[in-house]
Amino acid sequence: MDIWPIILFWLCLSLVSGVIGAVICGAIAPSRGHSAGTWAIIGFFAGAGLGPIGIGIAFIALLAQPNRKRQMPYCPRCAQPLPYPVPACPRCGLSFVPSYPAYPSAPTDSLDPPAS
Repeated sequence: MDIWPIILFWLCLSLVSGVIGAVICGAIAPSRGHSAGTWAIIGFFAGAGLGPIGIGIAFIALLAQPNRKRQMPYCPRCAQPLPYPVPACPRCGLSFVPSYPAYPSAPTDSLDPPAS
């Protein structure tokens, strides 16, 4: 029995799996807030190195990461989710805008002499 057809088949399958892994990871990565090019390279090598199993591993690894773009912020006082960016919590009224004085004082270490 000749082993070369089996090796050639495995190499072709690895190349196809690498391309499929690169396309899948490159397409999903931007929606997760990651670089498409970096994950396409990772997907290619995972697919090519592990064959068809590598596609599943790369796909699961990408989906297992938390989605940073879609996480809702929570109010630190009442711990309720805030569905959109707001200046104050609609439930408890906690303000998220930093309060500054209306008229800040002038710097005292000025090089200009005071006006008379």
